[in-house]
Amino acid sequence: MRNAGAIQVSKASRVSVGRVAIAFLLSAVLASPSIAPALGQNQGPKRTEEMVKRAERVVKSTGEAEAQLRKTLDIYNGIMQGRASDLRKEFENLQKEISNTQKKREDVRKKFDEMGQEADRVFASWHQEIEEIASPQVRDLSRTRMMETRAMYSGILMASNEAGGQVDALFATLSDHVLFLGYDLNAAGITSLSEEAAKLNEQATRLLAEIDGTVARLNEYIQATKAQ
Repeated sequence: MRNAGAIQVSKASRVSVGRVAIAFLLSAVLASPSIAPALGQNQGPKRTEEMVKRAERVVKSTGEAEAQLRKTLDIYNGIMQGRASDLRKEFENLQKEISNTQKKREDVRKKFDEMGQEADRVFASWHQEIEEIASPQVRDLSRTRMMETRAMYSGILMASNEAGGQVDALFATLSDHVLFLGYDLNAAGITSLSEEAAKLNEQATRLLAEIDGTVARLNEYIQATKAQ
């Protein structure tokens, strides 16, 4: 049978072992301060998720603007094709819908700017944290993936800028037609503008195709970027 002294020595040994274990764990953490940020505080998923949300808002806003543009063009063509029973009323509706389309367009611009700001933060953070990767192979792989993702995003921006230029051109033409009709809103005036109206509709067809293409590329980017 063990005596009291032996029991006391055993307890002291267990306490000593426990202290050594704790000291070892603390020394490991203190010796590798970069482990905590890398494993526990990486903001990549959060930033990427926010970027995806902003891109989805752009898609939604663009869809609303496109629907509004189609509505405006339908009223315009109703006037030009003789479908309007009350020319003056439809002309007033056209001016109102042009204003509504401009508002939707401004919302798209705002959403694109917000997405761009978030994208800048994502790519800046990604670039910075790539340099913290110790393995050259993994670091190069991450850099390649970042460049591919950024190239996809840059393509979207280029397409949206091209569509924006077409929107400017379309609204300039539409504004000219509204000014013309304002003083010649009658059958003869409408007939004299018919050839220009056909050109405007060709502009609109190209623009709507460009918008659809931009949205498709943006949806592709969203699906490629978001966490599944």
